Amino acid sequence: MNEVPAAFAEAEGEGDHSYTYWYKAHKDFFTKELQKLGRSFQEDMPACL
Repeated sequence: MNEVPAAFAEAEGEGDHSYTYWYKAHKDFFTKELQKLGRSFQEDMPACL
């Protein structure tokens, strides 16, 4: 997650198109989903691009 380039996040066009928005939205989503599996979000977790 922490290696996703800002240009990629901005190109997805979510929210206000900023990296900050993209990161928070994805962190919130993955945190919730990982909790269901008994795991936790890690900034260095792989992200598929």
